[in-house]
Amino acid sequence: MRVVKDRVGDEDAYFIIAEKAGRMTGKASFEMPLTDPDKGWLLPGGPAAMRQVTLRWDQPGWEFFSPGAARITTLDPLAARESGAVMILGPADPVLIQARPKQRDVSTEETRFSRKCPISICQDPAWSMAGTGFRSARRKAASRRW
Repeated sequence: MRVVKDRVGDEDAYFIIAEKAGRMTGKASFEMPLTDPDKGWLLPGGPAAMRQVTLRWDQPGWEFFSPGAARITTLDPLAARESGAVMILGPADPVLIQARPKQRDVSTEETRFSRKCPISICQDPAWSMAGTGFRSARRKAASRRW
């Protein structure tokens, strides 16, 4: 495989060219500035290539997503002051990748139950645990309408 730089329109483009037939693997790394990560950025690719992309950003509290991703996993290990992900991208050209503030993962939180009850509700017979007070209060209100 070899890399070729060429002009496409008004921009420079890099192409990876396979010099023989068969299965090929390759690795490329590059850095690019992100002006607005919420809007996303386009990652070039090819119609016949599955790609594994490792994303690393020097700002904490972000997660990455893409509609063209077959799988997204958190990058491990990750420093406390960075965000990251590993994406498996399907064969599409180009692929949109976006960043958003990390969503809350309730599956990792401890479940807590509280027996505290506001006194006004606990002492009101219409809200009794048996439910009979609530039902009878509704019946009385309904019978008064007729």
